[in-house]
Amino acid sequence: MMLSAATRQENMLSAKAIAHAIDQAIEFLLNARTPDGYWQDFRLAPGLSDEWVTGYVGTVLAELGQPFPRRTALQAWQWLSQRQSEGGWGYNLLVPRDADSTTWALQLAQQLGCQDWPASQEGLRSLHTYVQSDHGLATYATEEPIRAFIQAPESISLAGWTQSHGCVTAAAAGLTSFRLRACDFLRTRQEADDHWASYWWCEDEYATALATQALAAVGEWGDGDRIHRAIDWSLSRITPDGSVETDVCPSGSSFATALVLSV
Repeated sequence: MMLSAATRQENMLSAKAIAHAIDQAIEFLLNARTPDGYWQDFRLAPGLSDEWVTGYVGTVLAELGQPFPRRTALQAWQWLSQRQSEGGWGYNLLVPRDADSTTWALQLAQQLGCQDWPASQEGLRSLHTYVQSDHGLATYATEEPIRAFIQAPESISLAGWTQSHGCVTAAAAGLTSFRLRACDFLRTRQEADDHWASYWWCEDEYATALATQALAAVGEWGDGDRIHRAIDWSLSRITPDGSVETDVCPSGSSFATALVLSV
């Protein structure tokens, strides 16, 4: 079917607007770095996050494939490789190492082709210890490190920290060596209304976007249906003004909206 001249013009304008938005986002991220080349965000009881955030942001920049953002991502990985301790990474240096932060550091290394670095190899070995019998990944392999850190008495259950999580497993599914087993878990966790639930995030769009990307990369029989159902759920989340509303951002969440677009 031939597109009208008006439609072609509208598509060109949309493409330019998207490219402009990406350029602005890159500029913001480059300017948001610390002098040592890493990023910080969130402000929880342990302070600002730097290791998790740097792995996540660096992975996004590396995926773009543009020379300068990629060099910036490599600088971030070099910083992360020096920050590794006990085989992995965490929210920041004060917090015990966890699967989610380790995953995003390793995703950055994978995007940059740095899987053979000692820090990457050690991180992969460490990440295997978080895999549960159902092939999902828990935030912590055992409760002892986080119990000691938050000074929780033995009477308080920390089972939530050591059970398989959809959002953590979906992130790990971005790693080539974890993808197949992680997808086995994710296929069992798609909700009745076709999304994946996030445990640590207010936005289920986070787990849904990562799970959908992982299944698309594998493409086994039946995954096409799962993906299309996730797409339908994602489309249903978009409000008339183009945003996605969440409990935390009832007037529209930029994060959730971007994740829906990635689906």
